[in-house]
This record gives sequence, C-alpha cells and structure tokens, in this order.
Amino acid sequence: MILYVDIETTGFSPRRDAITRISALKVHKGVVLDVYDQLIDPERPIPPTVQKLTGLTNELCELFPLLADVQEDFIELAKSCTLVGYGDFENKWLPVHGLAAKCFSCLQGVKKRVQVDRVVSPMPDFKLETVAARLGIPHRPHDSLSDATAMYNVCTVLQVSPF
Repeated sequence: MILYVDIETTGFSPRRDAITRISALKVHKGVVLDVYDQLIDPERPIPPTVQKLTGLTNELCELFPLLADVQEDFIELAKSCTLVGYGDFENKWLPVHGLAAKCFSCLQGVKKRVQVDRVVSPMPDFKLETVAARLGIPHRPHDSLSDATAMYNVCTVLQVSPF
C-alpha cells in the first residue's frame, strides 16, 4: 500500500517550525482506500506570508488538536504503507516530528517520465502545480489535500512508481 502524503507548515525548518496540516491518500492497487486530512494547532503564530500562501490562519488552526494528539492516528494510518511525497520536503519533516522514519519522493520518477521517456511534452519546471496543469489534473497549490490528490493523480497518469 502507498500513502501519498503532503503537509503544510509554519516555515521551512523542521526543527524550528511546526506542521499546520497533514493530508494523505492511502492507495492499494489503484484504489483509494482512505483519505486523511487533519488541521493542526502549531502552538505558534503562522507568518502572514504562509497564511496567504496556504489560507491557514492562526484563528483557524487554534480550533484544531495539537500534533501530539493526532500523531498516533497518523502512525496507525501509515502502518504497512510506503510513504510518498512529491519532493523531499515531507522526508525532512515527518521523521523529525515522529510521524515516519522515511518518505520516498516521486519527483525523480516524474522527471524521468517527462525528460527521458517523453510521455508528455517538455515542461518549464517540475513543480507539482506545473505538472498537474500540463496533465489537466485539478489542483490547488499549497492545500495539502489537493497536493496529495494531485500527486497521486500525476503518478497514476505518468505511471510513476516512487521506488
């Protein structure tokens, strides 16, 4: 089983910043078995630039549980799954916050299918939003549930295996 994971955070440092949202799709043989989407109180202010980017505000996130309160639920969901993120962001964050030991990236597989296998025309970059748009996949960037869903759909359309 594969768990396509995306997170939103208060910044870029896994050690100094906090997770504000975790979203995941649990997939087995092309069937989505479960969807996980949890807002999290980061216990610190969300910078205005991040609020604008993600749409997550301090007032909204304060209404939700702390990471420690949802950690076991996420670990249970991830049990017996291979975790996959689009790039390396999740792999840097999930271990630091006790959510997973390893998260694979599907980005290299996407690049290979475009650059080497040429299954679609060349792209100006390999941001998830660019690839999804080129493939006609609906996507709202920096919305972790949309990101996880778009990642799964990109991997499906391009027939990318992250491992």
